[in-house]
Amino acid sequence: MKDIESIAELLSATLVPIIALVTVYIAWHQYRLNRYRVRLDLFNRRLKVFECVDSFLKSVISSASCDFSDIRKLRQGTAEARFLFGKEIPRYIDALVGHGSDLDTWNQKYAHPEYDHDKVVEGRSRERRWLTEQIDEAVTKFKKYLDMSRL
Repeated sequence: MKDIESIAELLSATLVPIIALVTVYIAWHQYRLNRYRVRLDLFNRRLKVFECVDSFLKSVISSASCDFSDIRKLRQGTAEARFLFGKEIPRYIDALVGHGSDLDTWNQKYAHPEYDHDKVVEGRSRERRWLTEQIDEAVTKFKKYLDMSRL
């Protein structure tokens, strides 16, 4: 009888610390899981911004033009960028808008009956070349924000 009482006391004394350790272990795993969920959500939101930039560039490059609707789509699709990235990405998006607008201006001048052909063709070419280079540049700029290997 005494052996059973001592075993019961021993089990009773070790049960509370075991329950506490299991609880801490579960809480730690919940914390890590929630952290990964937040990172995944942030990744998905950032990826949408990148996809919008990529879509803008491909559309402008393939049509060799950029109009107000292209810029509006880019602005709408990247509105969250100021809250999801450092200053670099919103500035980059502003530069894309600027160069897209410049391309539109050159294209409008090209359609005008009286224009300096060489100047306008050079301006259009310069903007198209810059925008074309941005396909690879955009990947480079967004990579540090979309790199999943650090999870």
